[in-house]
Amino acid sequence: MHRLKLLLKLVLILTALIFVLSACGSSANNNTPTLVASSVTNSASQNVTNTSRSSSATPSTNMFFTPSTTKTSASNDWERRWLKNIPCQLPCWEGITPGITKAEEALKLFQNNNLVKEPTLSSPSYLSENYLLWSWSASATKRDYPDGGFAVYKANDPSKTVLVIIPKYEATTFTYKEISAAFGEPSHILVTAEHCVDFPPCPRFYFTLVYLNKGLKVKLFLDSVKLKQPAINDQMIFSGIEIFEPGLDGYAKAYTVNKVAGYQVPFEEGKLLVSWQGFKSFEFYCRNLTETGEVEDCSKLLKINP
Repeated sequence: MHRLKLLLKLVLILTALIFVLSACGSSANNNTPTLVASSVTNSASQNVTNTSRSSSATPSTNMFFTPSTTKTSASNDWERRWLKNIPCQLPCWEGITPGITKAEEALKLFQNNNLVKEPTLSSPSYLSENYLLWSWSASATKRDYPDGGFAVYKANDPSKTVLVIIPKYEATTFTYKEISAAFGEPSHILVTAEHCVDFPPCPRFYFTLVYLNKGLKVKLFLDSVKLKQPAINDQMIFSGIEIFEPGLDGYAKAYTVNKVAGYQVPFEEGKLLVSWQGFKSFEFYCRNLTETGEVEDCSKLLKINP
């Protein structure tokens, strides 16, 4: 009888323990969703942060160009792609837009461009400018080009944003008629002359049409042997282009040189720009910069070198 009572007590104690443990287990299960929700919230927050960081590292795009991972192919008139807004409209050139595209982004774009081979970032320590250099692909262009060209960005610019692109079309020229058919009349013209004594041929004439709102600079083909002032008419032939960030500020960023021999102040090429007023004489548009940075007409110089 005594043993039976002890057994009954043990059964009661075990039952009570099972009930207590069950209650604790239920309480623990009720708390679990709160912990999981907190973990999910933290994870989502981290994902948003990581996404934001990832977006900032993504190559910048713009209204002129949508990057593609497909290799760019060449055509028979590949040198004139820019005249047809292929693959993008100015101031974008071959996917690169001065003032927007970073040097590393431009390098990646060139690595997917069949027109280009051996694109390289160059950072000479003795210059204030760094370069993206490239050669033309012989298999794509079907011609032998010694040099492809270069893009410029400032050495002290942490963002390494491209300022100007200078492709070299060694064996190609462009007419004023085809350029004006594509883009209309230029906004400005830059005409200047240089009297030289030590380094013939002399005089040297410089002639450039500028589309300021498109960031386009078109350089005249000059026959240095004839040494004649170039005629400004619809028969003009141009030998090269340069692409810069549109506007006067973009032009200044690309074409202001802090130190030039013979000049006491930075050489600001933008000061030589004259608004386009149609076909006029060379002397009408010609301007020079003095060593102190002042603009003067070319009348005195042209009298020396007519």
